[in-house]
Amino acid sequence: MIEVAEVAPCGRGHPDRPPGMRQISQTRTIILTTAALFAASVLGFAALFAVSEHASAQRRAEGAVRDMAHVLEEYAKRTFETSDLIARDVTGHVMLRGGTKAIRDEPETFRYLEEKVRDSATADYLLVVDDQGIPASVTAAFPAPRTSLRDRIWFKAHEAGAPYHVGGALFSRITREILFTYSRRITGADGGFL
Repeated sequence: MIEVAEVAPCGRGHPDRPPGMRQISQTRTIILTTAALFAASVLGFAALFAVSEHASAQRRAEGAVRDMAHVLEEYAKRTFETSDLIARDVTGHVMLRGGTKAIRDEPETFRYLEEKVRDSATADYLLVVDDQGIPASVTAAFPAPRTSLRDRIWFKAHEAGAPYHVGGALFSRITREILFTYSRRITGADGGFL
C-alpha cells in the first residue's frame, strides 16, 4: 500500500521549511544585500578616488613636462649664444687675417681655432670654409683637407644669404663622426663670402 501525505506550505517560503527558518532566510537575504551594497559603495568610492587621483597626477605630470621644456629651452638658448659668440670671434679673426683664402693652412689660425675649442664647453671642432666650400682651416686636421662641402645644406643656406644656420645631424666627411652644425656666414664688404 502507498500512502500519500500532503504538506501544507509554510507561508511564502519554501514548502519544506519550518516557520522559524523563514525568518533566518529573510535575515540572511538582508545581510547579503547590505554587504553587496556596501561592496558596491566601496568600489564606487575607489573608482571615484582613482579618477580624481589620475587627474591630479596628470596635472602634476603636465607641469613637470612644462618645467623640463623650459629648462631645455634655456639650455639650447645658452648653447646657441655660446656658439654664436665663438662664431663671431672666429669671423673677426678671419677678417683681420684677410679672409678665408689668407688663412688657408696657416698655423696661427689653426692654433687660434684649437684654443677656442679647448675653452668652449659647446664646440667639438671648428671649421672655416672658403667661398667654394673648401675648408681653409679646421681643428680636426692640419693642414685642412681639400674636401668640398659645397653640397651641404648649411653651405647652400649661406650661399642663399642666410646669416647663420642650425643644422640637423650629418656625417662629417672630415672627422667621420655624426654631428650637428651651427654655422655663420662670413660676409665681406661687398656682401659676398670672404
